[in-house]
Amino acid sequence: MSPTSYWREKNASSEKYNHPSTIFRGMKLESIPIGKMPGRQVIIYNKRTPAIEKKTTYWFKVWEIAPPTNTDKHVWRVEFRAGQKELKDKYNLRSFNVAFRAKTPASGTVFNAQPNA
Repeated sequence: MSPTSYWREKNASSEKYNHPSTIFRGMKLESIPIGKMPGRQVIIYNKRTPAIEKKTTYWFKVWEIAPPTNTDKHVWRVEFRAGQKELKDKYNLRSFNVAFRAKTPASGTVFNAQPNA
């Protein structure tokens, strides 16, 4: 099974549903989401803006960006998200313990498993 098939459904409306979009704030790229929650989604976003907005500027020391006003450096985050219904109904996952203990013949973990038919 190809990696894209995990994110692509068989119905016609899903092409638009799983199509990447771009979100800008002014002229700056803020994030690129693929998919929609509460189903499943991959999102790439710039952590710099939320850190400044939430006044959690201590992250800039962790990221080795000093001072926080330095706009030449960025911190991009990639998140893989799956909603409760997606995990429970398609993959029969009801807790983190089950997810990390479960095995599949092909790959060894449920994170590479195919969805329930």
